[in-house]
Amino acid sequence: MAGLQDSQQIPGETLLAQFDDALTRYESFEAFSCGGSVALSPSTDFGDFTSEIKPVTCPRPVIFWRSGNRVKSTTIDCTWTFTRDWENSLEELVQDCAPATFGHDDKNVFDETVRKAGVLHGDSISTNFNPYDFGIIDAVARELRPGIARAGKQPAVERWGIVAEFYQLNVYSGPSGMFKSHVDTPRGRTHFGSLVVILPTKFQG
Repeated sequence: MAGLQDSQQIPGETLLAQFDDALTRYESFEAFSCGGSVALSPSTDFGDFTSEIKPVTCPRPVIFWRSGNRVKSTTIDCTWTFTRDWENSLEELVQDCAPATFGHDDKNVFDETVRKAGVLHGDSISTNFNPYDFGIIDAVARELRPGIARAGKQPAVERWGIVAEFYQLNVYSGPSGMFKSHVDTPRGRTHFGSLVVILPTKFQG
């Protein structure tokens, strides 16, 4: 039985080892970052994904979060200036956030001289915005996943797919919210980057 368990674990470890080897031993022709934007729709409907004339648009993002035994929600749209009685306010979202920490030497550290922000973790929040709906993950894969040309073989490119996992919502509120220049802490052996989505809110800096 022990031998069977070992053999079942080998393929995954072998694959990760090959992936590590490919990244370190072969030349990569890809960029290390990319960016873009999605137009905001004035309605709650998605744009026409099949049209070559109209751009893909995103409905107003709605954030749902849990505060104690209550479920709250608010629509994120800086063009709306009036209070919506059927929703919770953006101020409530800020107040319900916990102080944000940051990774340092495999530890989560709280230091507002380095990072001053609020956070809602992925297990207490959801949203109607899904980057897969707009081709964002496909675009990131084309730009950033390793393209490996193996030496001594016919020209060919080996590629790996990527998976985006929702991690947390960070809130940097005025007047002093900030995060000093940093490098994100990897959250696993296959974590190679962070997809940062900036919601349509007014900000400076």
